[in-house]
Amino acid sequence: MTGPSALSVRGLSVRYGSATVVSGVDLEVPPGEVVALLGRNGSGKSTVLRAVAGLIRPAAGSVAVAGLDVTGRPAHEVARCGVGLVPERGGTFSGLTVLEHLRLASLRAAPGAGERIAEALEDFPVLSVAGARPARALSGGERRMLALAAAFVRGPGVMLLDEPSLGLAPRAAAALDRAVARLTERGIAIVVVEQHVRLALALAGRAYLLRRGRTVLEAPAAELLADPRLVEAYLGAPDPALAAAAPRG
Repeated sequence: MTGPSALSVRGLSVRYGSATVVSGVDLEVPPGEVVALLGRNGSGKSTVLRAVAGLIRPAAGSVAVAGLDVTGRPAHEVARCGVGLVPERGGTFSGLTVLEHLRLASLRAAPGAGERIAEALEDFPVLSVAGARPARALSGGERRMLALAAAFVRGPGVMLLDEPSLGLAPRAAAALDRAVARLTERGIAIVVVEQHVRLALALAGRAYLLRRGRTVLEAPAAELLADPRLVEAYLGAPDPALAAAAPRG
């Protein structure tokens, strides 16, 4: 790999009061790659995303975006530096139409936002059809795609996705996965936090496993898919869907 990573996190630690909830986490994400953050509830996955996005000030460590140190900067400045966060819930306004969301996202976007609106409607064809509909009239999957599309229009080099398949039917989750793949084809680096281990590993090239706020394993996603016992060994109870998809013998 030449040039700086899209996202480089070194020794990230986060404290809530006297409690250290994330300790010494490292992440390296080159342009166009999906990296999964896996772990049980309470392992610190979403806290890492919030700290990278500037919503939480780290107690220690550094965050760099395309070589630019953004450690401790407020969220609006981190966003201007090229980081887009798609939260676990929300991310859309019920009364705004699809096109209004995209135009709103373009107001303070990087140059080329008009072209990116057209690209978003190409990458998310269901939104092109629903352009005049308000968000409240969309399905859960369509609203998640709208939040992704709006984040893309802002022109990020890095997108942070917190539980993108939460509450989605399998068909909608599959459509969302295809949309994520199209974003990486455009060179965007993606960090995804996802409770559904198999879905996350199917999307990602690499995965980091967190336990009690610490990184306990970094491995190729294909390796973890092939041997779910690795996930079980580091995270505890196995993911039933992952175990069912594993090769026998």
